[in-house]
Amino acid sequence: MSREIDLLKRRLAAAQQRARTNVSAALETVAQDMIDLARQSLSGTTSPSDAGVSETLGWRSDAADPSVVVTATSPAAVFLEYGTMQRAAKPFFRPAAEAASKAAQQPLAAAFADSVSGEGS
Repeated sequence: MSREIDLLKRRLAAAQQRARTNVSAALETVAQDMIDLARQSLSGTTSPSDAGVSETLGWRSDAADPSVVVTATSPAAVFLEYGTMQRAAKPFFRPAAEAASKAAQQPLAAAFADSVSGEGS
């Protein structure tokens, strides 16, 4: 019985590591897709400061926790996204996040399923 329990523990630990690796990879793909969508949205802007926002889009991941953070570091990004008293909003971040979130459901489910079944990385 102890042998079976040890085998089960090893299998569960391996599945957990696969899940962390597979889900992290899927999240990184989703983050890059979101950035690509946001950049497409920004490509139609004519102001140099608006166009410069595109270059400040990026993402970072956390190795300890399967997660990603997508950022726009330009100060102009918030004014472009939400507008000002003198300028209408031109949302680019939220629409990209919503689209990427919807598109992410299937790849994330597949990454998790592969982890449990023993496939994938």
